[in-house]
This record gives sequence, structure tokens and C-alpha cells, in this order.
Amino acid sequence: MPKLGIEIKRKCKFCGKAFIIKTLDSIYCCKKCSEAAYAQKKRAEAKEKKLALSEGI
Repeated sequence: MPKLGIEIKRKCKFCGKAFIIKTLDSIYCCKKCSEAAYAQKKRAEAKEKKLALSEGI
């Protein structure tokens, strides 16, 4: 996505810190927050999968 010519501030969905977006679809303030949110999502998916498997037994 191309860079914007204006400054828009958003709140990071992971840490809550305000930041100036670089693209319109930016939702995290930095790579660290992005990676942490991804890891958290994957852990939650694995937990749900494990729970679904244990309920099926």
C-alpha cells in the first residue's frame, strides 16, 4: 500500500500506544506489537483446537 501524504493518529490494538499510521491499514504501532499479537492469536487458536479435540473424545 502506498504511503500517505497526511498524518493520521491511531491507537495500537496491542499495546494501546498512540502512533502516526504509515498506511491506511496499519493497526499496530511497531513490528514488536505485530509479532506479539500474531503469537497471541496462534496460541489462542491452538488452545481452541486442543479444547475441541478433547471435547470430541
